[in-house]
Formats: sequence, structure tokens, C-alpha cells
Amino acid sequence: MRARPQLCTLRAAAVDAGNSFAVAPCLVFPSSHVTTSSLHLAAPAARHRIHNVAAAGFENQAAMYEKTRPSYPFNSVEYVIELIRAQKLQGTSSPVLDLAAGGGKFTRLLARHPWLEVSAVEPVAAMRSVFKEMMPMIPCLEGTGDAIPFGDKHFDAVTVAQAFHWMSTLESLREIHRVLRPKGTLVLIWNMESRSAPWMGQLRDVYEQYDTHIPQYRHGEWKKVFALPEAQRLFPGPLTTRFFQQEMIVTKGMAWERVLSKSYIASLTRSEQALVRSRVDRVVEEHIAAFDLSVEDPVTGKIDRAARQPIDTEVTFIRAA
Repeated sequence: MRARPQLCTLRAAAVDAGNSFAVAPCLVFPSSHVTTSSLHLAAPAARHRIHNVAAAGFENQAAMYEKTRPSYPFNSVEYVIELIRAQKLQGTSSPVLDLAAGGGKFTRLLARHPWLEVSAVEPVAAMRSVFKEMMPMIPCLEGTGDAIPFGDKHFDAVTVAQAFHWMSTLESLREIHRVLRPKGTLVLIWNMESRSAPWMGQLRDVYEQYDTHIPQYRHGEWKKVFALPEAQRLFPGPLTTRFFQQEMIVTKGMAWERVLSKSYIASLTRSEQALVRSRVDRVVEEHIAAFDLSVEDPVTGKIDRAARQPIDTEVTFIRAA
């Protein structure tokens, strides 16, 4: 009997290379090669506020974020690794900071590489709790993009997965530049649900009407900071982007949970969320034919219907002066 797909099954491919790659399961055991004794900390900078929608949404739905958000395509991670490797000295390890690490979805992929000394910074307490549960051996400190609790010129690279749109300011670029070594690399990563699946396009129409007045990756406003004269002195560039693709298996129930994990939906009132859920459920029922897979929950063994959700992944990087 052919095994049923499980909930975290992913496939990924680079847009400019037609090869497909199997991606490891979403949950990864922690790396043990990093300890707090290896850190070089500075006195924490002054605590800065994070956007109230991000703070409320991620505090409310940290566990849901971990459960429903996709990981990152294998070849996109390897691309990031090669960007870091290109700047490291031969025979040395590379200290890397995952900034705004959340529950550590991208951090754990970096930590698989023993020559990387991985640290993390995350402003939301609930997210740090998830991180600690998933990866107790990797330090995750409280901090923000403009208040990073590490010393000057400490890291070969800073990665920001799914979060730079919340911190795209000169203050953040100054602080990131401060902790990067000369010619260090800033890597920005985002997953975005693709509209190539009609049901996903209609689902985005439902929830994206709530994100029009807050920072979001899809608006592209985050790029503008790099055009400022001071930013160009700190990060002379060029700003280089490459896209990858992956596919996630999503059950009917996960479709709503994925929407609820979005900060601007998680921060709505219960009555507002109920309205959004009714619309999400309506879209799913209208496209029930797309949910043509039978999947088994790896924990409960329950069989559910699921669809293939295409996801576009952007990796953008720039070198520091």
C-alpha cells in the first residue's frame, strides 16, 4: 500500500533550474554545536517598540505560526549557505545571526551546518518560548532590528526570514551594519503563497484586505530604505534577488489556521476573526475539488482531505561596506 502524504510534506525547485528537491520534515532536532559560552554579547541596546500589529499577532498565535507556516526550500537554503561560505575565511567557522527568528523555522536550517555558529534574536516572548522548546541548545535573545544585543563586527552574516518588512528603517540598517563584519552579508527571505492555484488566489483576496495599512512584504515598501544615501553607504550593494518555489500539503483545517497565523488576522477581535473564517471556509468549499489528497496526521493518525499549496520563496541579499 502506498504511504499517504503527511502534513509537512514539501517539494521545492529553483525557478531557473527545473530540478526538484525533497525537503526534510518541518520539525528538526536542535543542533548541539552552539552554546551560550561561545557568544560575545554587548550590553543590550535601548529597547525599541515593535509594530503593535506584529507584537499582538505573534504573541497571540506563536504556536499556530509554528504549526502552519511552511519551511524553506532546500535549494534556497543551500543558496544562502553558499552566500555565507563565499565570505568566510578558509578553515574558520562563521558566526551568523538569525534576526527576528520567531520560533526558529529558518534558524534550524542554518544550524544543520556545523561550520556555522548560529545565534538568534527575537522580540516577541511567545515566539522565544517556541524557539526554546524547539532548539534549546541555540541561544535566542530578546532584541529588535534596531537594538541587537551583540558587539560590533561580530557576524559574517545576518539573516532575516519573513520579517524585514517590519524593520525596514535606517535605524535597523545601521544596527545590522554595526554587528556585521566588513563585507558581511545581509540575507532577506520570504515565503509567499502563490496565486497560481485559483483557490489560493481567492483565499488571498479574503485576508489581504486586512493588511493594506501595515508593513507587509508583498507591498514592496521594504526595498525603499536601500535607496537612501546613508543606506547605500552602509550597504553599497547591489541588492540581488533570486526566486525559488515549493509546494506544501494543506488540509482543510490548516487553510484557516494558516490565515490565523498572520499577524494582522491574529490581532483582530474574535467577531472579526469569525467573519474572516466564514469567508475562508466558503472559499475552501467552493474549491473542494482541489483538496483531492488523503493525508494522515502523523500525531493522531486521522485522515483528512488536503490540497497542494504552491509557495514562492524570495531570497534577497546585499553586502555591507
